[in-house]
Amino acid sequence: MRKEGIPTARAGTFDRSDDAMRFCDELRFPIVVKADGLALGKGVVIAPDAASARSIIDEMMNQGRFGEAGRRVVVEEFLRGTECSLHALVDGENYRLLESARDHKRALDGDVGPNTGGMGAFSPADNWNSKLQSQFGEGIMRPTLRGLRAEGITFRGLLYPGLMITENGARVLEFNCRFGDPETQAILPRMKSDLLPLLEATIDGKIDNYSIEWDQRPAVTVVLASGGYPGKYETGKSISGLDEAAKLDRLQIFHA
Repeated sequence: MRKEGIPTARAGTFDRSDDAMRFCDELRFPIVVKADGLALGKGVVIAPDAASARSIIDEMMNQGRFGEAGRRVVVEEFLRGTECSLHALVDGENYRLLESARDHKRALDGDVGPNTGGMGAFSPADNWNSKLQSQFGEGIMRPTLRGLRAEGITFRGLLYPGLMITENGARVLEFNCRFGDPETQAILPRMKSDLLPLLEATIDGKIDNYSIEWDQRPAVTVVLASGGYPGKYETGKSISGLDEAAKLDRLQIFHA
């Protein structure tokens, strides 16, 4: 991202825990420690001070907290602001942006508790506007596609950058090549266009021929999880009341 001038946090990637710990001393706390591999949306931990940063790095890299996903870590500057999730269907040259969403990752009410894969989301995001969308297109998506082409990569698929909206504009936290969860459950019910032709156009390099129609009403997703999540939690429990809930107007039930 730095190579293409995409706005993001200062960061370093490390295979050795002692190198990661030394880099922490170059940043102002709090900082963010991320497992470099896939960790079911739980591999990001905010370290408020040096002692906790060293402990988190040791847990990930030496004690196997996230298995192989945590053998390499990313240590980065903490960005202050509010998060926003954007999704774009990319056909290699052009893209179509889906509606914005914002998820809530903390396990407990009041935005407290450990990070989860997401306890809920709503769309559209309340911190997104036309000015930010213009900045996103010119300052983030275009440089990203240019950089991919320069590396000989023709990317066709779903690109999902997680953003932090700061006082200086949008900053990229990460890129994913998948639909966000639980953001997608709030976004797709608002899509009035047929999804399949859009996916086919993405594969065929023809997404520029399509526009997407949206329902202007907002959507909210609430995640229900077993007690103890995202730590150790009970499984195998039956869930009652789903049939009755499915009869309610404007409500959909998704199964994880």
